Amino acid sequence: MAAALVQSKSAAQNTGLATVSALWDTPAVAGNLLIMSVGSDDYAASPPSLWNQSTGCKQETFLGHYFWWKVAAGGETSRSYTIGSGSPSCWATAEYSGLELSPYDISNGTLLGSSGLTMTTPSITPSAGERLVISSIGGTLSTGSLTLATWLNSFAERQDIGTTLGSGTRDVVGLADLAATYNGSTGVSSGATYSGTAQSRTGIIISFKVATGGGGPAFIAQPNRPILQAVHRASYW
Repeated sequence: MAAALVQSKSAAQNTGLATVSALWDTPAVAGNLLIMSVGSDDYAASPPSLWNQSTGCKQETFLGHYFWWKVAAGGETSRSYTIGSGSPSCWATAEYSGLELSPYDISNGTLLGSSGLTMTTPSITPSAGERLVISSIGGTLSTGSLTLATWLNSFAERQDIGTTLGSGTRDVVGLADLAATYNGSTGVSSGATYSGTAQSRTGIIISFKVATGGGGPAFIAQPNRPILQAVHRASYW
C-alpha cells in the first residue's frame, strides 16, 4: 500500500506556556504513524511519554526544534509537550496510514546559529524500498513573523506555523513530505525558503518504511536530486 496523509494540523501558543496540548480533529487510528514537530523559545527536556526522538531530531540553537513520532495505539486526540519555561511555542502534527509497524528507517538534523533566507537539511540515504521521507524546517526572528515556502527536491508542504508576538523572539516550524521508492544508495535532502531573514535556522529529515505491497514512484537520481518517473501525493483528510 502507499503511504497516505490522514490528517494534519498546527497551532501557535503566543502567550507562553510551559506545557502545551496539541489537539487533533479526529482520533488517531491504531497502527498509523503520528508525527509532531515543535518550535519553542526554550528547550524541551525530553520527548513526550511513549514518543520517539530519533537521531538528529533535537536541534537547539536560539530555537528549540524537535521532531517526535510514534505508532498510534488508537483513539489519541491530543498530545502535550513541556518546555523549560512559560515561553511561546508552535507545533505541527500529522497522521499517516500505510507505514510498517516498526516504521523508522534513518534520520538526521542540523542547525545554523547565523542569519539566512534559506535552510537545507542534511542528506540521508534511505534503505531500499518505498519510503516516506519527512522534512521539518525551523527558524527564529526577533522582529516580525516568519513563514516558509519553496520546499526543495519535490517535497510537498503539509504545515507551516509560526508565533506572532508584539515583541520578543518569533519561532516558525514547518512539515513537508515526499514518498518515493529508493535504491538504498541515493541520498535525499530538503529545505525551504523563509519569508524574511531568519536569525537562527534548523533542519530535520527522517525516513519511514512504507508497508509492503506499495507502489511508490521509482526514480533515477543523482544525490539529493531525485528525478521522479511518477509522483505520489498523499491527500489531506
